[in-house]
Amino acid sequence: PDRAIADAAADIARAGGFRPGQLVVHMSGALPAEILAPAREAGAVIISVHPLQSFASIEMAIKHLPGSFFAIQGDPTGIDIARQIVADLGGQAFVLPPEGKPLYHLGATAASNYMVALLHFAVSLYRQIGIDEETAVKAILPLVKGTLANIERLAPAKALTGPVSRGDITTLETHLEALRRQPDIYRQLYCTLGDYTAGVAREKGTIEGSMADEIIALLAPGKKGGTVNAER
Repeated sequence: PDRAIADAAADIARAGGFRPGQLVVHMSGALPAEILAPAREAGAVIISVHPLQSFASIEMAIKHLPGSFFAIQGDPTGIDIARQIVADLGGQAFVLPPEGKPLYHLGATAASNYMVALLHFAVSLYRQIGIDEETAVKAILPLVKGTLANIERLAPAKALTGPVSRGDITTLETHLEALRRQPDIYRQLYCTLGDYTAGVAREKGTIEGSMADEIIALLAPGKKGGTVNAER
């Protein structure tokens, strides 16, 4: 885990495990290469190389790694070597400044981990109306894939559809009424996402500023705390 990298680097340095000219790499998405400072002090070149990909298993990792992007950050003398490593893996590389790692990893977390949580939320709603989890996932996936295809073709803002995008207040009110019978965190999640989506719709140009403000005002009262029951 990320929290062990600094201690591991320090332990190896104390044991004399680093040498001048050696390339030392960590693959954390959140931490900068500087966490390997003990290796640098011993004369090694330090680099962070992080695959922007989700690996649920070794088999899926091998399948999905080619074509993935990798974030590289670290000593300038190691950048070209890291680029070659990425190329050998069939990936594409981009270089980050040290201060860019937290926002880079935050973006990756939002796009991958939080998408899983969001789909879990959607499936939990479908289960309440008698649709079993397997069927719900199969039903939702074509929608998700179609949305991703639109994003790939058009970019995120232009790919936006749905009630917020068209300023459909009546539908939003129907959703909010249904959420009264749900855990508070469901309503909080819906309202927070709707608030953000209003800004995306305004960027797309499908609603005016006044309509975005009306949507945000409608959603604001629903922002209450709560806890999710994963067994629902």
